Amino acid sequence: MKDRKVLKSLPHPGPKSCLAPLMLSALLAIILTLPAHGADKFPAHPVKIVITHAAGTSNDIEVRAVQPYLQKQLGVPVVIENMPGTAGRKSREYVMKEKPDGYTLLSTGMPSCQIGEILYKGRYETLKFTHIFSLFGDANVLFVKGDSPYKDMATFLEKHKGKTLTCGTPGVGSPSQLDGMSLTRHLGLTARWIPYDGGTEALSALAGGHVDYVIGNIGGSAAMLSSKVVRILMTFSDKRDPRHPEVPTYKDLGYSINFNPPIRGIVGPPGIPTGVVKTLETAFGKAAKTKEFLALTAKADLITIPRGAQEFLAISKNTWEEIKGQEAKLRALIEPKK
Repeated sequence: MKDRKVLKSLPHPGPKSCLAPLMLSALLAIILTLPAHGADKFPAHPVKIVITHAAGTSNDIEVRAVQPYLQKQLGVPVVIENMPGTAGRKSREYVMKEKPDGYTLLSTGMPSCQIGEILYKGRYETLKFTHIFSLFGDANVLFVKGDSPYKDMATFLEKHKGKTLTCGTPGVGSPSQLDGMSLTRHLGLTARWIPYDGGTEALSALAGGHVDYVIGNIGGSAAMLSSKVVRILMTFSDKRDPRHPEVPTYKDLGYSINFNPPIRGIVGPPGIPTGVVKTLETAFGKAAKTKEFLALTAKADLITIPRGAQEFLAISKNTWEEIKGQEAKLRALIEPKK
């Protein structure tokens, strides 16, 4: 109706009037400046979440778990696209260049995102991604063999003094190794880092007596813990793990560690408008609180630790700075000596 009023208010030039071209130009300018109905509404069509790894991996399983509850909150379909390749760098580079409108997002792990950028020269900048929401993660713990002489952290430290112990970690620059580096710096210990392809491989090495201890997350260790092949001495977390409430946290022990929790979160291209970020952040937050979703994650033993955009970015930045500060040491583990 507003468009028609504008049209009626304009004088009608005669067919031979020299003002006709000018009037048409003025009319076009006015129409182009009129607000488009629904242009400022988000979302107006499906939102796509790109997964850094293949279907069936942890990242994929977690996003698919929250997908139905997220799309209910957004009111539009949420489409998942798996884009594996180069340890996640392919998908990160792709999303970094996408239009910052909130319709193309990325689910990525931290600190693998920072590691890919710093150690493997990924063509993206982690801290320039628009951080939206982090939902899944787990705390690292310190494992020893079930029959280890290290009964607790006190005996671990006592027997560690003056020695260089071997520590197995799931990958170079992993959250586990970063936490281990923070621990050894804080306690004045010396360790030789032995990276493995994953947590299972590291724990198998521990069970076989090939390393003195392992730092990794609890996921995938249930069988070894229940059979007492391995034990946990400490958890790198503010709160005790509900699965093992008897295990003290680093805070319980009085340690001051700059730990890097392994988390997975949703980011988008640089420059997504604040209003769109808020809409997405709110939708993820509400989806994470639904009874059905919580029941599903409890049954699947998925650890949910909801973190909003600001907290997520703060952790991401802290992790980036930690890896950058340890770059030389980490690079020495992945590059052959000349």
